[in-house]
Amino acid sequence: MAAYKDIARMTIKGLKYRNHYYVSNVMTKESWYDKVRTVGEWYVPIMYNPTTPDEIVISTHHALARAICMDSNITQTTIEKYHQDIQKILKKKSTKS
Repeated sequence: MAAYKDIARMTIKGLKYRNHYYVSNVMTKESWYDKVRTVGEWYVPIMYNPTTPDEIVISTHHALARAICMDSNITQTTIEKYHQDIQKILKKKSTKS
């Protein structure tokens, strides 16, 4: 598998790369959606394989993480509701620990 390096931009809709948006559990776990609302957009190093455009690999400080391409028909409201629900679940889980 050939892996190429590039840079994607973190936005409120997800990680934008070549006019597609990608999502990953790392982005949710590390509160990237909350951060982008407060500090604005930033760039993230990625790796990709041109034969599989439906996924990219995010390079974080901790590790590599897979991100998948979202369906462009998903609305911004749906995305925000999803991430709010995930954050609630993570908060409940952390208070039980």
